[in-house]
Amino acid sequence: TLTVNGSGFVQQSVVQWNGVNKPTTFINGTQLQAAISATDVSGPTIGSVDVVNPAPGGGASGYAQVSVNAAGPALAITQFDFNTCPILNAYVTLTDRNGSAIPGLSNVSVKCSEDGNPVYCDVGPASANLIPLSIALVIDTSAGTATGGLLTEKAAATELISQLGPDASVALIQADAAANLLQTFVANKPTLIGIVNGLNSGSGGAALYDAVDMAIKITSQQHAKRQAVVILTEDDNGAGAIQSSFSVLNESIAAGLPVYALTVTPGSQIPNLVSFLNQVTLNSYGTLYLDSPAHGLTFTMDQLAGILENQYLVSYTTQTPGAMHTLGIVNGFPPGAGTTSRTYQSCVAH
Repeated sequence: TLTVNGSGFVQQSVVQWNGVNKPTTFINGTQLQAAISATDVSGPTIGSVDVVNPAPGGGASGYAQVSVNAAGPALAITQFDFNTCPILNAYVTLTDRNGSAIPGLSNVSVKCSEDGNPVYCDVGPASANLIPLSIALVIDTSAGTATGGLLTEKAAATELISQLGPDASVALIQADAAANLLQTFVANKPTLIGIVNGLNSGSGGAALYDAVDMAIKITSQQHAKRQAVVILTEDDNGAGAIQSSFSVLNESIAAGLPVYALTVTPGSQIPNLVSFLNQVTLNSYGTLYLDSPAHGLTFTMDQLAGILENQYLVSYTTQTPGAMHTLGIVNGFPPGAGTTSRTYQSCVAH
């Protein structure tokens, strides 16, 4: 139950969570209670909360943001690889309650299931299996970043690139008045950092949806089996061909790769931006990092690099590759004891 305090509430007031109406109980003119489902808060996320009063004279209130933190260590299946079907490879992250990668998955500690039925699975660090990592990095260079936001984004991008392993390949995409591919995937860190440091703010809005869409598409085409998209932005979508977030959200789900995003002040105060980034990261099993004093820039980027570089590979063989299944993973040993599951549609046996 979520308790909302404010003023001007009436019997017909409705609380919305990320734009979706929730069953609402009127307590009095200054307090409402809303039923938030377990699915809404199943993992670390940012919820946008507002209240809608009926017409006439009603309308939506301003937004408030609610941070949902994990209660303890969190397991997440961030990506599937079907290239060796009926052998399925799942890439898994294990993080502590603060979101930092931790060790703890092994053949001894992990048990797997398919649709609730036990199956044998093999577990090991993805890096030990020499599985490369490809990351598309989106950087907002719209006019608003000229007041300091671009400097912050440059520092974040530089820190992330510097903390990645030597075999990680990065592509750079600029979200200016149009989406521009500045650099295709390379592992040369000095080249990447040089391009980042040479960026300048533009004179218009950010083609954010175009840039994120481009990032998802070019990353999903990489031969590297571990993939991710990282977004650094302070501005909402304000330019470009794509003006609705729905197609980008659908693209992220179809691609099946994780999206991570960091907002730079004042991005965390823009409800539409936070809502879009929250949805695209949640749908893709990534993470949204809101810019705040509680999370220093260097710490956040080091944390993200640690998550990307410390993924686990969980492999198992499905007996019915043409059917939809749910892979369940249970880690029984501390420090990362926990469970996770994810459904995939089907795969084609090779």
